[in-house]
Amino acid sequence: MKRDDDLPTTDMTEIKRLIERVKQGKLDQGDAQLIEKLLNFLLTIVPLLQRKHTSTRRMRELMLGTKEKKRGKEEAKNPAEGSGSGAEENSQTDVSKESASSSACEGDSYTQETRKLKRPGHGRKAASEYPGAKLVRVNHPEMAPGDPCPESGCEGRLHQLEQPNVKIYLTGLPLISATKYERPVLRCSDCFERFVADLPEGVSEKEKFDPTADVAIALYKYSGGMPFYRQARMQESCGVPLPESVQFERCEEVANAVFPVYRHLVELSADGKLFHIDDTRVRILSCYREDKDRSEKERRATHTSGFVIKDEGDHKIALYFSGRRHAGENLDHVLEWRSPSLPMPIKMSDAAAVNGKKMAQTIDANCLAHGRGKFRELEEIFPVECGQVMEAIRKVYQYDDQTKGMSDQERLEYHQKHSGPVMKELRE
Repeated sequence: MKRDDDLPTTDMTEIKRLIERVKQGKLDQGDAQLIEKLLNFLLTIVPLLQRKHTSTRRMRELMLGTKEKKRGKEEAKNPAEGSGSGAEENSQTDVSKESASSSACEGDSYTQETRKLKRPGHGRKAASEYPGAKLVRVNHPEMAPGDPCPESGCEGRLHQLEQPNVKIYLTGLPLISATKYERPVLRCSDCFERFVADLPEGVSEKEKFDPTADVAIALYKYSGGMPFYRQARMQESCGVPLPESVQFERCEEVANAVFPVYRHLVELSADGKLFHIDDTRVRILSCYREDKDRSEKERRATHTSGFVIKDEGDHKIALYFSGRRHAGENLDHVLEWRSPSLPMPIKMSDAAAVNGKKMAQTIDANCLAHGRGKFRELEEIFPVECGQVMEAIRKVYQYDDQTKGMSDQERLEYHQKHSGPVMKELRE
């Protein structure tokens, strides 16, 4: 929702004066317009309050367009520093900002220090960043290594440098391109037998779609997020029609081909040591049709559970499960394949109850970032209390940055020594 220009820009004092004039029955000429704006404001804010997930911070951002002020790393570079040093740093930062702004006002906005702050680079991508580009080697039509130099008066010989001259040239094509093979048909005048040339190598006589086309359709839909109907309109405009129903059939062929790989990934992920899980809403048309025959007590909501699993070798596997089961229930399904000799895995998620609906034994770890977000929403109302909580969480994340490269046991001991007292003090 964008900010509406009709929202009132009056302050609280002016509104209180309006209330007094209403009580006394002495309304000014411009009061009618002000009352109209206030009523429009009320009509705008009531639907926001009726929403289930609307918070104070979100309402402020939607209606006033304010953005969250990020807490920079300069607030406290050392986790052990107290609040006093942080205040000094903030004051120094404010002074530096004021001096910088004053110098800019004096016309010195492009000094040598300003140039140093500019990010390096010219903004263009190097040729090495195009791994999917087709490589075409273009040799000189008249010159070759060992030939004499064509410059007049020069007696040297040409030799080839190690680094070639590279040119990146971009062209436009349909998402799925088509090739039309025309083969003349020869028929015998006596036996009427027909003869045609064979297709080029790699082109199947029975299949119309190359496997690369099937994969491209699936990637555009499920990785790029382009709906089938948009792909169909794009293809039709480029002269290569590809109806929505055909796209679905080709994606189903891809799904059948990769399903054994998917099952193997589920088996591998079952032996992981860390599971990140969460749910998001999804619409499944077949489930919508089933809902007509389901009672009100039966579960109707549909979800996509996203899993990111890390194994002992720090390899990551991403899995998605769509249906009526919650993330915790899908976790039970995955852990059915787990080797019984392995220790309990760690389950990382937010504190939603559905993530805890599971039968498998896990070490539950709730996400600290989700907890911080709740206090961030209330910071304007309780700045001191919420600021204290977010400061403690910031210290914990700073300590966590110091654990990069450590083993799991070393990381645990480091957090017990440094982060433990911070969280204990916060709890008290």
